[in-house]
Amino acid sequence: MSHRSTLIVAIAGLFLACLAPRTSQAANFTANSGDVSNVGVGTIGGLVYCVNQANITGGANTITLAASTYALIAVDNVGAGPTGLPAITSNITIVGNGAAILRSAAAPAFRLFYVTSTGSLTLQNTTLSGGLALGGDGGSGRTGGGGAAGIGGSIYNEGTVNIVSSTLTNNKAQGGNGGATVGGIFGNGGGGGLGGNGVAGSGNSDVTSTGSAGGAPNPGADYGVLALLDLAFLLCSLGVVVALARRGASRARRTAVGTMAAFILAIAYLFALANYAALNNAEGVGYVMTLGIPFLAIPLAAAAF
Repeated sequence: MSHRSTLIVAIAGLFLACLAPRTSQAANFTANSGDVSNVGVGTIGGLVYCVNQANITGGANTITLAASTYALIAVDNVGAGPTGLPAITSNITIVGNGAAILRSAAAPAFRLFYVTSTGSLTLQNTTLSGGLALGGDGGSGRTGGGGAAGIGGSIYNEGTVNIVSSTLTNNKAQGGNGGATVGGIFGNGGGGGLGGNGVAGSGNSDVTSTGSAGGAPNPGADYGVLALLDLAFLLCSLGVVVALARRGASRARRTAVGTMAAFILAIAYLFALANYAALNNAEGVGYVMTLGIPFLAIPLAAAAF
């Protein structure tokens, strides 16, 4: 084969190699003994660092632990409720060598691992203990909100988990407490979230109010204060009905009833508007603006006719 032919074949081979899909190279990370920090260099560092780097690297990676205790002291993420280690989003094998991963007794409530739908976690010769997935408490209100479920004391899995020669002990998933019922001065309490408490209801009515915010990570919106506005609508509507039904009443009486209804509604309207403005709740302000002005016109029309 001539030198020219050899060169052409070599260039063609290099071109095809560049077009071929690249696969992630497996990496082996080493977690320093007892180190749970997010500090490291290259493939060596704290346990949190190693998990983050394995996720970034992609593919199938291994994290090797020392035969020591890795005590987690803080929440790393709250994607599915508080979790002590970064979410597992790739294929990770943890070779424990007899190590223990646990939640420190002084730490807040959190589970140890969260495996996402794209993640795969294999535990080998590792002990997991002390995880606490605590559901949020329901908010207090006219009726207390329900407490949320606690899910996955040690591992919350949406992907794949393999447990090999490992021990899971003294982990707990506990539901939150129901919210207190405090009578008719609040809106309904919001339900607890996976990792946060429901917000107490607000407003001032025994008639109607919707629930307040659910706990994080899935909060709702607080509409309890609209109960006062709803009550005002009810009173004004009643006043208008009375004024219009009593056709035999004097004009002065109908005017007085309509004016009183308009006054009550105007006070409730301004109160609700001020509350939502103070809360920077644009949706609540829009609700009041949309419904308040037309309802003001009804009793005023009754007073005029």
